Amino acid sequence: MFRSRIVAAAACAVVGLAVANTANAALVVVDFNDLAAGQLNGQAGGTGTSGTWGASTNPQVVAGDLTAPAATHYALTQSAGTAQSIRTTANSTNADGQSTRTLPAALNGTVWFSFLVNPNDANSRAGISFNTSLSAASGARIDVVGTGLFVSYGNVTLANAQTTNANHLLVGQVVVDAAGNNDRLRLWLDPDVSTLTENTARVFEGTNADWVGAGITSVAVQSYGASTSGGTVDAIRLSNDPDAQSAVTGFAPVPEPTTLGLVGIAASSLLARRRRRRR
Repeated sequence: MFRSRIVAAAACAVVGLAVANTANAALVVVDFNDLAAGQLNGQAGGTGTSGTWGASTNPQVVAGDLTAPAATHYALTQSAGTAQSIRTTANSTNADGQSTRTLPAALNGTVWFSFLVNPNDANSRAGISFNTSLSAASGARIDVVGTGLFVSYGNVTLANAQTTNANHLLVGQVVVDAAGNNDRLRLWLDPDVSTLTENTARVFEGTNADWVGAGITSVAVQSYGASTSGGTVDAIRLSNDPDAQSAVTGFAPVPEPTTLGLVGIAASSLLARRRRRRR
């Protein structure tokens, strides 16, 4: 019993260190179910954001929620209200297909995020961006481009990453370098979130670029298509809370060996301290 208490206390100490290292912890949830159908621009809604959506007037609130592929085991419930998502319903280009929303305070530290997306056809574009206020697709962005996946971290396009006219789940982790030199970005496409760890096979990883500066200050949604309507975006979540991975996927992370080792070291230290006191 005593040893189990020691291990529990050690685990709490490790978690306490993680909490102490996270400033401006917050959760952002935007799934559009609390908005009116029609133009996204000028509407509010969601949690963890401030002001209203601005920039382009093209992205529209349309009927229907997206759902993640069953194999991902993603099952977070969207907010009460009308089932809705975002899609530009007329021809548009990357110059006028983005609406943006600011955050009350920058998200820094380790930020997890997720969103659902459907590239409705080969010409559609859809995704999210951070740190931009423009109508044009810009900022630190991740877009599905037909079957390709564009990541502005290094301006990389991953060919044949997903299929068109199908729903997909994107999960990401950004470790913000406050000095603005080497933000780390990891992306998973349709992962099994019930077993997801930082070491799970991922579709993208970058470690040597200034992607979001000192933190994430805004979120944007993109939907456009040069010869068609845009793709669909839904269920955007961001968090840098200590339980951020769970907040954006519905599942707590599987402990990594390094974390278990820290708990063991802390437990050993507490036990040694206890023995010295008995002497």
